[in-house]
Amino acid sequence: MDYLLRSANAYFPRARLTREDVVSAWAGIRPLAKAYSTNPSAVSREHSIITDSSGVITVTGGKLTTYRSMAAEIVDLVQTSLGRTRQRSPTDSTGLPGADRAKEISRLQREDESLSTPLVEGLPYTGAHLVYGVTREMAQTLSDLLIRRTHLGFETRDHGSSVALRVTQIVAPLLGWNEETKSARVREYEQDVERMFAIGQTQDAGS
Repeated sequence: MDYLLRSANAYFPRARLTREDVVSAWAGIRPLAKAYSTNPSAVSREHSIITDSSGVITVTGGKLTTYRSMAAEIVDLVQTSLGRTRQRSPTDSTGLPGADRAKEISRLQREDESLSTPLVEGLPYTGAHLVYGVTREMAQTLSDLLIRRTHLGFETRDHGSSVALRVTQIVAPLLGWNEETKSARVREYEQDVERMFAIGQTQDAGS
């Protein structure tokens, strides 16, 4: 956190950012194919694809930004392993599902004005985002909706906890949740928030 604040302030000195400006903190684990260096930053981010003697294909390492090229390599290898003629992968020119997301969300808001109200003032997410997440993106939990389909979990200081109950009321008819289920989903979300965002809280407590 301190490193990022120093870097941001170096480029934007008028911002004068401090820890008080940090809304949320999160860290993930990067899988590395090889680790010959004692310095993690120096280890290659390239992926490795290996086929063992039983024919199982294992993919290690790689980056989110290269996942499509990784997938294309794997499909090529699978075709070869199955003895099929390898066909060129179209993933470099095929649009991803959800290209019409913004258009569909706007349509939902026009058709039902109640879905156009922002969930949190100042942020763009509305009830229509939730409905789209459930009906078109297979969201099943509050974490799916508030962390993975929208970014409320990252963009609010309480990680979306204050709107969790309201969210259950919007999506309950779509997911078949009764009152007991809605309460259970809110508790599950609070547990997920505590687990995911405890990194920053732990560091602050120890500083």
